Amino acid sequence: MTVAADIEAFWSPEGRVAALAASLVAAAEALDLGDEAAAGRAAGTTAAGLDETLSSPDFDFAPVLANLDQGGDALAVLLRQAGQPETSPLHDPALNDTSLMILCQDSLTRIDQALGEAVDRLLTLTEVHQLEATGLFLAQYLSAALQIQMVLAATRDALPVQVMARTRATAVIADRLALTVADLPWTEDRWPVLDQISGMISLSTLLAAFGVEVAGMRASLMETAAAGRGPEEVRAVADFYRAAGRGLDALVDRLDRWSAEPAEALSDGNLALVQGALARAREVLEAAEEA
Repeated sequence: MTVAADIEAFWSPEGRVAALAASLVAAAEALDLGDEAAAGRAAGTTAAGLDETLSSPDFDFAPVLANLDQGGDALAVLLRQAGQPETSPLHDPALNDTSLMILCQDSLTRIDQALGEAVDRLLTLTEVHQLEATGLFLAQYLSAALQIQMVLAATRDALPVQVMARTRATAVIADRLALTVADLPWTEDRWPVLDQISGMISLSTLLAAFGVEVAGMRASLMETAAAGRGPEEVRAVADFYRAAGRGLDALVDRLDRWSAEPAEALSDGNLALVQGALARAREVLEAAEEA
């Protein structure tokens, strides 16, 4: 499948509800329900019971999906559909933020794979054209693509869960979902989202260098930076990931069809720069394969 198709699936209503359900089950595993446990078992509050309820082919997600489309409180509807009491500690808005991070994590993982494909093609093209002026252009963006890939991978690996009202549950949820634990709630300072914007701006520069249209992606990034917490932010983040997916598909296609007119030979100094970039790229790729 294309990058764009995979990212579209992540951010579809069904994908968003799946991420919310995963956050919910992880929270149920993490919470010590104490005196609520007996009643919880009957209502499916325990992790096993909740997971079984949400996984049932008869579970009705339609009201949750409808609420999501209207920008409502999908978590509350999901819990109600799962038979959870209003007093359940699972009624915690932190889970909305955590589910957003799951979607971002999946998106960044797919983008990392696509960037790897682009790096492979750039490496081959740079090797072919390393004696020409074209090789210097390609070498510059080969180095840039590797740097962007490392930045986005580090950004993905730092994505945190949101701090729960029952703070001692937060670390367990993070472990279950392969996210990190934030030092403080990021309710006001939305740094996990802003960090992604920074890396994606660099990606848009790489795409633009090969003639890929990035105006829509950059507009979505700016919209995300200005958006408040909630449905508006989620829509903006989804939009820039969708644009990034389309852009990477276009980049890989352009690199597959790349051709260049014969160009003048490089000077010794520039040839050394190209060969140095190739050597560094090979070292990075070899180290990644060994890791």
